[in-house]
Amino acid sequence: MGSERVHDGLAVAAAITADPRFVELGDWGSMTWEIYAPRGHDPQQPHDRDEIYVVVGGSATLMIEGAAYAVRAGSAAFVAAGEDHRFVDLSEDFVTWVIFGGERHGVARA
Repeated sequence: MGSERVHDGLAVAAAITADPRFVELGDWGSMTWEIYAPRGHDPQQPHDRDEIYVVVGGSATLMIEGAAYAVRAGSAAFVAAGEDHRFVDLSEDFVTWVIFGGERHGVARA
């Protein structure tokens, strides 16, 4: 768990050397904060919490339940708990903040 309240997302992402390419920066019970920098392939599975992505570098296509959304630095996106999603067509410099929040749900959203 990260204890700092401010992070340079691009610097943290540049320091990631292992897969999966994410670092959890904080966990406050009802919310967690990560930096995510997948390379080539995004192996995500549906999560048990809602999440928000804020893209800080590069570009990709975010697939949510079969719908495609172009994202780039400055884009923000919401994915509900249990939704099938992943990034495809990732640029080599793709980096995004990930904020998980809310109640934990099963992988099938009611």
